[in-house]
Amino acid sequence: MFGSGLLYPKYLTISWHKAGSPRWIPQLKTIHLLIKASASSFAHDNGNEYKPKVTLSFHHDNSLAILTLCNPQRRNALTFSMMEQLHEHVTALERWAKFGTVISDSITRSDDINVGNDASQKQAPTDGKSASNGENNSRAIILTGAQGNFCSGLDLHDHAHSDNHPLQSGSQMNLHMTQVTNRLHSLPVPSISAIDGHAMGGGAELSTCTDFIVLSTSARVQFVHVRRGASPGWGGGRRLVNRVGRSKALKMLLLGECVLGHDEARTLSFADGVGQEGETALDAAMRLIVRPILELPCSNAVRAVKSVVSAADGDQDVLDSRGMTMLYDTNQALATERGAFLSVWGGDSNLAQIREIKDKLKEKKTPS
Repeated sequence: MFGSGLLYPKYLTISWHKAGSPRWIPQLKTIHLLIKASASSFAHDNGNEYKPKVTLSFHHDNSLAILTLCNPQRRNALTFSMMEQLHEHVTALERWAKFGTVISDSITRSDDINVGNDASQKQAPTDGKSASNGENNSRAIILTGAQGNFCSGLDLHDHAHSDNHPLQSGSQMNLHMTQVTNRLHSLPVPSISAIDGHAMGGGAELSTCTDFIVLSTSARVQFVHVRRGASPGWGGGRRLVNRVGRSKALKMLLLGECVLGHDEARTLSFADGVGQEGETALDAAMRLIVRPILELPCSNAVRAVKSVVSAADGDQDVLDSRGMTMLYDTNQALATERGAFLSVWGGDSNLAQIREIKDKLKEKKTPS
């Protein structure tokens, strides 16, 4: 279930560029190069073993945010610390999407990465102000994973060594991640999951919490919860039904029907777009969705359209006035999903499957 993965940069640098300038298209390559930069430094964090993390970066004159899951040695499986960072970043994104402000504590920056010779690039503001034009330029968010994979669910290695962590409790993890994914889905700007490689279990759930899903041809999306003696518990079941319909959702959840990027290119039954052969999901998302959004004349209009669709789709039915997930008795679908999750999470079958996976991980580490 978990691969060794590749190394990922220690830092992502914030880059700024106006969408309408003649050098906007080359800037796409700059973003991709930044994601690949300084891979070795991420693996050896000042001499220490790398720490899984979630990074948040802003691009194109503060109009685009990129949220990246970074735990490549485990195919970007989520540790409890990464779950907490997701919560912090979503809080920062809510402020950015509403006011255009970037809080310095919410972003990962480095001054030692060469971002090219583009004189128009500027570091993100550190005083809580918006971009240089003083306006709210927020337009789009991309959720993606580091180094060829999206997310392979819960990091069971971290799970095994975090007995005292509050999110070890299935109930607390369910509340935390359902809240995070609902808030991300309800942000007032369009959001896109850019999926390369594996999106498994919780990673498949996470992929559904954005407005659009773009796959590379190498993508593999699969809900493996039932095979692990569990069921969706992060709001993914409800969102999957809304995306693909009842019958296909049952096939994906019960039978483990897998979405493959090269097949989805013909059917588009789950995703909204698939990259060309050899194109990363990030590049495809930029080409198919983000670039057209950035070229629109008015940021306010982009956010206005998203608010209309969110209201029609009932996004606010699961959020209170503070943007937090409501008590579950106010939304029957969420209440049922939570009850189903808690009825099997930590049960005999679930624990047996988790032990089996952990034993396999130990065997891989034991020299022959």
